[in-house]
Amino acid sequence: SKQDFGYFASMVLSEYEELLWLCDQHLVRGEDSLSRAVLTGKPFLWQAYPQENHRHIKKIHALIHQISQQEVTEENMLRTHFESFNQKRSINWPLWQKEQNHLARNYKELQKRVIALGSQEMLLNEFILQKCL
Repeated sequence: SKQDFGYFASMVLSEYEELLWLCDQHLVRGEDSLSRAVLTGKPFLWQAYPQENHRHIKKIHALIHQISQQEVTEENMLRTHFESFNQKRSINWPLWQKEQNHLARNYKELQKRVIALGSQEMLLNEFILQKCL
C-alpha cells in the first residue's frame, strides 16, 4: 500500500529542526538537511542533489561507509536503501523499518562522532587561524 508521508508547507528553519527532532526517521534531500538529520542521531535516508561527473554518488557511498562503520552487513543494508532512494526507485519500506532497529546504533554513533568534531563556528575559526598563520 502507498504510504502518505504528508505535505509540509514552507517553514522557517527552527520549525524544520523541531520537526526533525520529533520524527523517528528522516527522508532528507540536500546537504543542509543531511547535516541536521545526522545531528538527531535517528535513522535517515539521504537523497543527494545530482552533480557533475556523478560526484554525488561518491558522497553517498562515503556517507554509507561512515554510518556502517565499515561493517559489511550494515553497509549492504544501507546501500540497498540509499541507492533506491537516490535512483527514485521504490523502497522496500517493510525491510527499511525492520533494519532500522539493527542500524539505530550506527546512526547514534555517527551523531556522536560529528558532535565530537565541535561546532561549525569553532571549526571555521580554527580553519581561518591556520590559513592566516
